[in-house]
Amino acid sequence: MADNGRAAASGSRQCMEHALDAVSSILSQVLPLPQEAALLYANARVQEAAQRLERAIAPGGGYERDPEAWSMLLDLHRAEADWPAFEQAATRFEAAFGRAAPAWLAPEDVAHLPVEMQAAGTAHFEVVGPLDAQGAARLGAMHSRAARHSVLHLDLSKATDIDAEGCRALSETLRFLFANGTGVLVTGMERVEYLLRAAVEGDGGARPYWSLLLDLYQLRGMQAEFERAALEYALGTGEQPPQWSPMVRPVIAPPAVEERREEPRYETAPEVVHLRGVMSGAADSQLRELDRFAQGRRYVNIHLARLARMDLACATEFAARVNELARAGKTVRLLRPSGLIGALLASFELAPGVTVIKRAAS
Repeated sequence: MADNGRAAASGSRQCMEHALDAVSSILSQVLPLPQEAALLYANARVQEAAQRLERAIAPGGGYERDPEAWSMLLDLHRAEADWPAFEQAATRFEAAFGRAAPAWLAPEDVAHLPVEMQAAGTAHFEVVGPLDAQGAARLGAMHSRAARHSVLHLDLSKATDIDAEGCRALSETLRFLFANGTGVLVTGMERVEYLLRAAVEGDGGARPYWSLLLDLYQLRGMQAEFERAALEYALGTGEQPPQWSPMVRPVIAPPAVEERREEPRYETAPEVVHLRGVMSGAADSQLRELDRFAQGRRYVNIHLARLARMDLACATEFAARVNELARAGKTVRLLRPSGLIGALLASFELAPGVTVIKRAAS
């Protein structure tokens, strides 16, 4: 058993070394600065990637009038949940181009919402900075707003940290809203999930963090994630795993993307698979999800807008899989990747049947 563990660790180290070698090899070539930044970011070299982009958009850097290079820097700050740095870069963008910078929340996440649920609306509530004792005290405002609205929009994307007291306060608020029959749309779930996962790693006693993580999964209807987390919690605490119970609530989900085509639709299952968060390694679970989605389909639409980062090993495997799908006669569309993901994918030779559909220009 110990030998197996050592072998697995050795294999993991070798994969990491190969990824580092691959990035170093690519960066030894003469690449545009934005593409260098995308490759560095894929390898989690965040500071170096940001420095490359800053150099690119600086006066004389060659990309100071290129909105896509600026958007890549904003993408990086958004993916890292660095809201202060995002705001600073957005202010510089507006001074450079004389127009609004890309929004912190992607338009596709909020454009369908009623005005009162958008930023500054009476049904909109955001957590900015750490969700600690001070931040938790502000959650009480959601109770009074629930009396005026059947659905609230809770934006957690600007949360920089969360402690046990913040977890308890947010869980209590969500449960109050559930009991009140108030629907909740959560944005920024990925950032808070990352913070909660980091807090519970190897600590079965971190109950407030586990409790909030399970509440958020249940709120979003993420049953598979809920059941995995419940099992991890049970293994860590020795308690019975919490049981999933579907919520009959007026919860608003982000709208599905409609892809128009000339051919009639023959497929009745969901037409888009969404890749999210951070993907790493050639065996990432979302790659298996993509395989299942693509089975028996002629059209394979892969939505990348919520994919924050993909490391080089995963990107290499992803490119190989979509090329294989295209060579099998399928139409593959990579929908709305961020500038960072788009530049990373441009490092690979994609088959003719693979189309990258860029997001609308800012």
